[in-house]
Amino acid sequence: MYKKQLCAGFVLLLMASGDALAGNRHHVVIDGGITHFRGSLTAEACTVATDSQNQTVDMGQLRSNQFSGVGSLTSPVGFSIRLTECSTAISDQVGVTFFGVTDGKDPQVLKAGEGMNAATGVGLALFDEQGQIIVPNTQPRVWERLHEGDKSLRFHARYRATSRQVTGGNADAFTWFALTYQ
Repeated sequence: MYKKQLCAGFVLLLMASGDALAGNRHHVVIDGGITHFRGSLTAEACTVATDSQNQTVDMGQLRSNQFSGVGSLTSPVGFSIRLTECSTAISDQVGVTFFGVTDGKDPQVLKAGEGMNAATGVGLALFDEQGQIIVPNTQPRVWERLHEGDKSLRFHARYRATSRQVTGGNADAFTWFALTYQ
């Protein structure tokens, strides 16, 4: 009899411990890492064409003695910013701002030349299609009308003397641009 009670008690204990273990399940959360999602939504009326996003304008090789004094200019060199997929449902006008380091003597032109072999007494002036100077780092003064499809914004660059004496050397200038829609 004692064996039967012991056996029944053991079976009961096994059943009870199984139920007890079934109720004591634990969830362990282990930090697995971080996921970053990047993106943006813009209300741009146009897309800047790939060939206009990072372009080089060849200003040519010019003589330093062709400047006749402060403010004198070289011949214009044309360049453009090509816009694609324009939608007038978002905006019907665009303006361009050019940003960059300006010349210390003339804030209306970009600094030209850098380093030991830099040209001196000269900066790079930017002009709109009508020949009006575009002052760097300022809001757009001229607005171009957009239409559905593609649009080419045309500009000119010219070296401008910022002092009476211009010396030869590297005259590279750098600018980046931003589009403002209205």
